[in-house]
Amino acid sequence: MADAGLTKRIAELEAEIERLKAARPPRTRLSGQLTESRLQKLGKTGSLVGDGNNLLYKSAGLGRGCWIYRYKAGGKARDIGLGGYPAVSLADARIARDELNRLRNQGHDPHAERHRKKETVASSR
Repeated sequence: MADAGLTKRIAELEAEIERLKAARPPRTRLSGQLTESRLQKLGKTGSLVGDGNNLLYKSAGLGRGCWIYRYKAGGKARDIGLGGYPAVSLADARIARDELNRLRNQGHDPHAERHRKKETVASSR
């Protein structure tokens, strides 16, 4: 009887994994980290390319795109926009990513921290 419940639970989890895989946009995998020259050549609009350690680049055409910091908190996937490329360089995006990773390592939710900072700025006006 316990085996039937376990088998049912495994099937439910496998179905959930397939659902989550289908919901994700396809990512282009590059060996190693991104470079400025690779960013200039990425032309397919909407493609996501990972730089590593939760930093993604979403292409919006040749030499244009935006930086995304993706992480999980409380079982939920979260995306934080870090700005558009080329206004935010690869080096600046990596610095922002490292800062957000530091917050996560200290047990803070970067999204909540960012929201808290915006509220503080708005209330001080």
